[in-house]
Amino acid sequence: MRTAPVGQIFVIENHKLDYDRATQANRQVLEELDPPGGKNWCGCDWVQAYKEFRKYFTDDYDFFAMIPDDGMSQPQPHHLHVFNNVVGINYDYGNYFDIRRCFDSTRLQGIAALAQGLVTRFERLHELAHRWGAYVLFKRSPSDQTDHDDLINTDHHWSSNFNADFSSVVGKSGANWTDNRNGTFLKTIYDQSDPRVRYCSLDLYLMGMLTPDEVGTFFYVDNLKGVKPGDLIHYTGRRNDLEVRNIEWAHGRRQPNAAHSQRTFRLACVVLTKNLAQGKRLAHNLQQARIDFGNEFRKFTDSRGLVDTHLYNSSYDGIYIKHHALDTGIEPMNGVFWNSPDIWVRHAKNGNNWAYVRVRNNGTKPSGEVTVNLFQSDRSGTEFLYPQDWRWEKQHHIDDSKTIGSVPAGGKKTLRFKWDHTKVATAAKNHLCLLAEILPSHPTLTKLRYVWQDRRIAQKNLTILSPTRGRNDIKFPFTIGAHTLPQRSVRIRVEQKGGSSLGEISLDLGEKYEADKEAKPWGGSVVKRNGHFVFVIGIGNDVVMPSSWDSNQIGGHVPLPLSEGELKKLVLRAKWDKSTPPAKVRLAITQLNEQYEVVGGLDLLIGK
Repeated sequence: MRTAPVGQIFVIENHKLDYDRATQANRQVLEELDPPGGKNWCGCDWVQAYKEFRKYFTDDYDFFAMIPDDGMSQPQPHHLHVFNNVVGINYDYGNYFDIRRCFDSTRLQGIAALAQGLVTRFERLHELAHRWGAYVLFKRSPSDQTDHDDLINTDHHWSSNFNADFSSVVGKSGANWTDNRNGTFLKTIYDQSDPRVRYCSLDLYLMGMLTPDEVGTFFYVDNLKGVKPGDLIHYTGRRNDLEVRNIEWAHGRRQPNAAHSQRTFRLACVVLTKNLAQGKRLAHNLQQARIDFGNEFRKFTDSRGLVDTHLYNSSYDGIYIKHHALDTGIEPMNGVFWNSPDIWVRHAKNGNNWAYVRVRNNGTKPSGEVTVNLFQSDRSGTEFLYPQDWRWEKQHHIDDSKTIGSVPAGGKKTLRFKWDHTKVATAAKNHLCLLAEILPSHPTLTKLRYVWQDRRIAQKNLTILSPTRGRNDIKFPFTIGAHTLPQRSVRIRVEQKGGSSLGEISLDLGEKYEADKEAKPWGGSVVKRNGHFVFVIGIGNDVVMPSSWDSNQIGGHVPLPLSEGELKKLVLRAKWDKSTPPAKVRLAITQLNEQYEVVGGLDLLIGK
């Protein structure tokens, strides 16, 4: 056996990986998991191929894309099931299924067996998605005694009667249905080569990326009849609307839910060959397809999920971005984490704008290849969760991904990103922040997480406000909360950290405010002004200021309820005496959870 890494793809030369040469134990695993099994279906001994890979890499991968070259037996593309602990998706092998012991793994979830390489978007998305679907049945009501299978066909793909919205989890083709609202429907058939292939909202729910409310209504059509003989496009039929609750009546709620599901996955791309030179050529040709795999998954999960296709090893363990000046890369970290000194911006005289990201390595050996991405947020806010707020759309992704061949042990490297002037204008107008990431992703953190929990991500959430000449006030709109998270209570704290004296500082809470009898405001009071509830800092009978503060520093915090996935808009207002405009005023807005832990924040600088 010989091996070779080619970029971020690993090549294994082994003449004994054909299915015909599999051990009886391995063959039994393959045939039980992949009916009808056999050489024509499996092609290769995936169990042994995985074990060969593990001789060189640790147990750091959720998925594998196994790609036999032309000299190997070619499989039917399929997903080899290894592990499940998700309830509510009607998984083919039960709510809890685990054969990791057969692979000597504690992390592996499945293997995508791909014939002829990573050649199509459809195959890349399709086989990975079989980890979660399509297996679901539904009931029409809680008392319905029948589990209906109209959404799926017999081989675990979406039915042609389901409005699949270009889902990749179909057979050779899928169908979109347009309801003409007169009892007739237009059927649009798409195949595996369609450039619109993606994940539909029901796919994303099953994958743990969306809440039931975010999925909304979906439908299938039955009692179909062609409008004219031979017409395969126009039909009469009956529309059947469903919601996630119909699936929950059949299988129970998805557990874990979207707030607690795994969101970042590690996938290794492995080429199998009997001729190392030939396998290396294939691996070289597949490098862009590997990159596309990760980018497509991110795009078509609406940035709710991430698949990292880097080959991970211990040389990456020391990679991080500083969250504040004293940060040494220890997790989780304390202190203000939303103003990273390793992210900064410069404006060139020629009109170009450049953003910089510094990557550090506190490890004892040089790292492998590192990829860095920089984004601007989709909102001005206090709370951002990775990966879903590091949005992959063009309007949020700043410049292309940047690659570093290696970061030296104990050293650092800086990357420069061109920040398009139109994006800069949007960011300035809407007070957006910068969000950075390093790939490979964190080796153990896989769920939604904050910057302070993960040293591979960082943010620059600093806004500079210039008062309008002649005015004695300024306002700053921002949002609190995050998509997906369940109903909860938070606190918003506003503090002046320095600068000249201000007059009144207040938070406009909107037209509705539910006062909590037990959780009261601190450092101010909630009053009603012009139909809005306003938290005014520094007034009220219970105002107590820390004795260590200077006379020109004020602060307070107010409790606020948030519904599931709510992004609540607030407006901060500051006033001052016209004769003394603000100078070097720094305000910190912080979001805390019910345990008074800081989960997010932003800094405001007012005046020169």
